[in-house]
Amino acid sequence: MAEARILVGEEEIPNPRVLRTPEDDDHSQAPTPERRYLVEPPHTGMRMDTFLGLAMPWRSRAANQQLVREGRTSVMRSGHVSRPRKAGRLVAGDVVHVRFPPLEQLIRHAEIAASLEVLYEDEALIAINKPPGLVAHPVGRTRVNTLLNALHHRFRKPSDQDGPETSPILAHRLDRDTSGVCLVARNRDIRRRLQEIFEARKVRKQYLALVHGRMSEDHLEICHHLGHHPHGIPKTLMAVVPGGMPATTRVETRERFDAFSLVRAHPHEGRQHQIRVHLAAVGHPIIADSLYGPGGAGFVPGSLEAAETAPGSLERQALHAEKICLPHPLTGEPLEIEAPCPQDMAHCLERLRSDNATPTEGTD
Repeated sequence: MAEARILVGEEEIPNPRVLRTPEDDDHSQAPTPERRYLVEPPHTGMRMDTFLGLAMPWRSRAANQQLVREGRTSVMRSGHVSRPRKAGRLVAGDVVHVRFPPLEQLIRHAEIAASLEVLYEDEALIAINKPPGLVAHPVGRTRVNTLLNALHHRFRKPSDQDGPETSPILAHRLDRDTSGVCLVARNRDIRRRLQEIFEARKVRKQYLALVHGRMSEDHLEICHHLGHHPHGIPKTLMAVVPGGMPATTRVETRERFDAFSLVRAHPHEGRQHQIRVHLAAVGHPIIADSLYGPGGAGFVPGSLEAAETAPGSLERQALHAEKICLPHPLTGEPLEIEAPCPQDMAHCLERLRSDNATPTEGTD
């Protein structure tokens, strides 16, 4: 979820800072039913409902106004607590206290944790084969039943147990409907070392994708600058834009069918939606991609000759993080982790192969 932005003149007002508690860092439980936000000088004079919109951009203005009407907000100013109006003005130093309604969603952290497939585990790292449909971490409206919630339930060890505290942290992210290898650091120090490895471009990722169209090239290098879509709805929508961030994706064609292809993609940078946007930009969007495929908000009309329906009834984009290679953050030894092709994509491939008795293989 993109952060809300408010401009005053040419200055951008920062998002309010959450005053965190130790419970906020334990994602194995339901989210804290209360939040406290500090009002800083840039927020002085701001209406309460405007402030809440900046603090919680995933909530609508009407929903935030309802919090105020129901008495779920209060303001501490100079030691005194008061109940504000939605149009009440705030001053620097105020602490806004928000109490949320009870969660309506059933907490399934234990169930999701038990179902996670562990591909690799040692004292520093965990590698999970993330299933499709699972959000990586709490964000926006999604506060529970994410991969991070499940990881905390299964692997978090408080400091009152034997040994040091371990609190799993995602080393990188996969889109909700992308499956495959996801690296998890066991603590903040390992997360910092992994970040240095990622920033030094020492990590190689390999993805498997089923795409629309018959790829003509065996090998293709896509170099397009990426940025937020100028008219993007949702705000996470990306596009090829002049002056965007440089991005390069190498693509290898593995199999060709009448109207589809199986490819392996190797992103150099790992920008948001990089593989999905790049493949769509060259006329080969990923099968069942709801954003960049036919009918999606980011689909480019005319970039695809025939919007064929793929066999196998795929309900998510056919993109799988197949392999990741990197130096181990503690030993420096090469580490290679691979996740097998997921069942839904394998079924789609079987159907394509049966419908095309002699598929054309790509060359190495």
